[in-house]
Amino acid sequence: DDVILRCFKERVFSQRLIRSERPESRKFSFYFSTQADSLPLLKGLNFDETNAFIVEKPTGRFDTLHYWIRDSLIYKMDTLKMSLTYLYTDTLNQLVPR
Repeated sequence: DDVILRCFKERVFSQRLIRSERPESRKFSFYFSTQADSLPLLKGLNFDETNAFIVEKPTGRFDTLHYWIRDSLIYKMDTLKMSLTYLYTDTLNQLVPR
């Protein structure tokens, strides 16, 4: 009897924020290393975030999120200060809020 052992490469991922950018005044984006199960929580520190954004339909992998700013008083601001809470992979390879 032959024994066949097959090897596969386990998908290892590390969820983390790669970068954020604001390419134009009305839009900002977050880029993650892999897909997320949920949207990050945003809290405006120098503006009211309630109904302030429209989230563009995420990419197929849900690793890139684009936010469109509705209010001209907000998007005309030079700097948007915000708190971002998202799941990231810790040293035990567990997803925890950051």
